[in-house]
Amino acid sequence: MLISFACIGQAQFVLSDKPFSHSLPLDKHLLEQTDKQAVTYKLNKEESEFLYLTNYLRKHPAIFSKQCISPFLALFPEVNGPEATSLQEKLLAVSGLSALSINGILNGVAKEHALDLARNTDQISHIGTDGRDFSRRISYSNYKKCASENIYTGKNDPLLSLIMLLLDIGYESKGHRKNLLSPNFLEMGLSIKQHRSKQRVVLVQEFGCG
Repeated sequence: MLISFACIGQAQFVLSDKPFSHSLPLDKHLLEQTDKQAVTYKLNKEESEFLYLTNYLRKHPAIFSKQCISPFLALFPEVNGPEATSLQEKLLAVSGLSALSINGILNGVAKEHALDLARNTDQISHIGTDGRDFSRRISYSNYKKCASENIYTGKNDPLLSLIMLLLDIGYESKGHRKNLLSPNFLEMGLSIKQHRSKQRVVLVQEFGCG
């Protein structure tokens, strides 16, 4: 069985369907923060896990590289390319970053766009079905600080979603990776919705400067 992964700006990428899980040491403080935000913003299980993993990546990039990226590349040699090499180099070079806190406005933007894409389209895009692009959606939300957006569609697996966004295969600017590892971002919004096909999910992640 093959699982397709696609991200805006990337060519569709196919991975063989093999079980994969991380062996990251537990960060109890980070988990407590995640649980509190999950309750406050009513995040589902996958959204909570993605929030935790995103912040684990930012707080412990070298550990994430060793415990997640390296075994992932060993299990899926088809992704071993220049993107994998540059990712490992980046994670070993970057210092620990501050955790991202959920922002209510950004979370609303993420939910609205994820729901729109999941219900109404077959292709993911930063442009909604009403014609508004990301800049217009952020402006309409009244969020006044700098912001950016990641979009992913594929298997409903938070760890795989995060790794594929980090690899940014086929995307020369590495925009998704830069968003995830930017020291300028302090806030985020997140939504994961099942696509109408019921074969995949749509994940939308908003970043804000706080």
